[in-house]
Order: sequence, then C-alpha cells, then structure tokens
Amino acid sequence: MSKKYAKHSLDDSEKTILGVNGTGSGHLDHLTQTEQKLLELMDKPMDDLPPLIVREGKGVIWPNTFNCIQGKTGAHKSRLVETFCGVLLGGQNLLGFRKYNQKQQFNLLYIDTERNIKYQLPYALKNIRMLSGKTGVIPGFHPTSLIQVPREKRFDAVKEFITYYQKPSENHTVIVIDVIPDVVIDFNDPGESQLFIDHVNENINQQKTVLLQQLHVFGSELNNMENWESFLPNPSFLNTAAAGHNCFIFLR
Repeated sequence: MSKKYAKHSLDDSEKTILGVNGTGSGHLDHLTQTEQKLLELMDKPMDDLPPLIVREGKGVIWPNTFNCIQGKTGAHKSRLVETFCGVLLGGQNLLGFRKYNQKQQFNLLYIDTERNIKYQLPYALKNIRMLSGKTGVIPGFHPTSLIQVPREKRFDAVKEFITYYQKPSENHTVIVIDVIPDVVIDFNDPGESQLFIDHVNENINQQKTVLLQQLHVFGSELNNMENWESFLPNPSFLNTAAAGHNCFIFLR
C-alpha cells in the first residue's frame, strides 16, 4: 500500500502570503494535490512502458510523448511521417520500422496544413494506405486538412477535431500534424506557440496521446541543427535524440 504523506496545515498568515484567501495565482491546491499524487506514485512499482514503433530493436516512438521530425525542404520529412503512419496502421517492416506490438490498434489523426486537397493530400493518403497493407476505409484512420480554415481559427479547429475523435476511442491516439507551424498564426511568437505546446502537454498527461509533428528548417536554423551531430546517435539516413522518450529526428 502507498504511504500516506502528511499534509502541511497553513496558518492564517501563510494563507494570506500564499494567496489562499483570494489573492495569488489560485493554483496552490492543484499543486499540492499533484505533489501528493507524485509522492504516492513514487511508492508504486512501475514497469517500463513499451515503445509503439521500433527500429533495429530500439524504441523510436513511445506512448505519451511529443515527437518532432525536422529538416530542410526536400529531406523527405513527409515521407518519413507517412512511413510511421503506415506502420501504425499495420505495415510490416517499413524502412526497418515496425510496431512493437503487432496487435495494438491506434486512433490516428492525420492533420495536414499545406497540401492541396484535390490531388496532393489524397495522393499522400493513398500512399499511407498502401504502406499499411490495407484496402478501403481503414478503421481508426482520420485524415483532414486545415488548408481551408482561416489561420486565426486553426488552433481551435485542431483542438475540436482531436476532442471529437479522442473521447470515444479506447485506443492510443496518435496525432500527426504536417506541418505544425501552420497551426498557429505566428509559430515564431513564443506566446502563440507556447499556448499550443501547453495544450498538447496537457493532453499527453491526461490522455493516451502521442504527438508526431513535422517542422521545416531553413538557413541559420539548419546550421544550428548541424551542431547537434556530436551527440546525436545512429548517424545513418536520420539522426534521433531521445529526451525522456520524446523523439527529435533530424533529416539531412
């Protein structure tokens, strides 16, 4: 059984200082409740979570993580995203990638932001279906496009789309956004981009969710990325760096 950790009782002066009496952030109760939960979880046995996608016996994509594929134009970022989607939907040993648990089913939300919906996006979706080895409508595969949604409304539209398909599903939800800067008005504005990141992190913490996003890299950004080479493992056709099982993939 988990130990019961004693809670500190606040006197009136402490309540005033910490904002419990109507001032301050108003989040003290939430933070102390989270503290209690974390202390109790520390006492429980925890098995290592299995990865969702593996390559050469090593985990690449993990449950409840934020994953980013970066690279310059023409580095085949979208092709790699399509490969991951094909694997999750049932494809076998694609470029060495495979599902860790072949029986596991996924709720795959594929959100495109830049390809036209007359030819380019349908072509990519046909390729994903071909890679998956399936025919017809694939259960759990929900592709859509933001290209006709005004940029200032895209963030809210993405949240609504995720909620619509996530709640009724018992499977792990994988959210693919190609490309992520187009979801907000100005991704280079820390205020706007951080709102989206905060929403994703909240979703990852509360739901069975994985985010897989694609990001273009240009000019000086590419030069900065090349400085990572000294510590990025597996320098083959891609480089990966895992931070707490979050995965950053840089395509040269």
